[in-house]
Amino acid sequence: MPAFLVRHVWDEWLRPGKLTDPGDLLDLLDLSSPAVAESVMSHPVSCRVNNARVPDAEKEGPALTAPVEL
Repeated sequence: MPAFLVRHVWDEWLRPGKLTDPGDLLDLLDLSSPAVAESVMSHPVSCRVNNARVPDAEKEGPALTAPVEL
């Protein structure tokens, strides 16, 4: 599951060390996720994406991530 975070909280999210209060990280998600999620867009892509049976030569190029009709 991706964590949607605004840029100014990246360092705090990735800070090494022992987590003393999990609520602090949840607060970062509550602050960031709605703002970032509003800007995320998605569309169906080629069935060749992430398909291990497709030869490597066919897994390259911008056409793989171009929108497709379902």
